[in-house]
Parts: sequence; structure tokens; C-alpha cells
Amino acid sequence: NERQAKSAGYNFQTFKLSVKAIPKARVLEDQRGLYKVIVDQKTHLILGATLYAAEAHETINLIALAMKAKLPYERLRDMIYTHPTMSEALNDLFKTPVVKS
Repeated sequence: NERQAKSAGYNFQTFKLSVKAIPKARVLEDQRGLYKVIVDQKTHLILGATLYAAEAHETINLIALAMKAKLPYERLRDMIYTHPTMSEALNDLFKTPVVKS
């Protein structure tokens, strides 16, 4: 979380997206939740993520892969995803950070 990133000395940015903005959530008729990802401002690597949503398992695996492979968040942001999927939300999630430390 942000507190851990700050205490570890990272300058970070936080990206958030309401699940209401994800087309697949409307298809599932379950728009409860939030996607939140913390990114190192210097390296653009993902430091951590919290996903609370139906079918979040679909997206968390992609984020975990990006973290393990040390891919910058832009790789997930710029991918073309199938529609409708929960993963396509990564395009919108990573457009603009809501918090910078």
C-alpha cells in the first residue's frame, strides 16, 4: 500500500479505477469494487496492486506477471485486450494517476 511504499523510500504514483467504469462488470451485473495499482515514478515498475471486483483473478495474474518480469506499467496500459474482459480496464486504469508522492 501507499504507506509501505512511502516508508520504503519510493516516489510513487497511485492509479485507481472504479469497477463501474469496466464494461465487463456491467455484463456481469456486478459493478462493486475498485482497481488500485501503485507504481514507482522513477522506474515505472508496479510495486503493488489491490483489485476488488468480480473476476479480479483474470486481471491480477497479468499484473503479477508484469511485476515478476519487471515490465513497466505502460506495457499493460498499451496492450490490446479482448472485449468484454475485466483486463481491458488496464487501458483506462493507467491513463492518469490520482496520487503522486
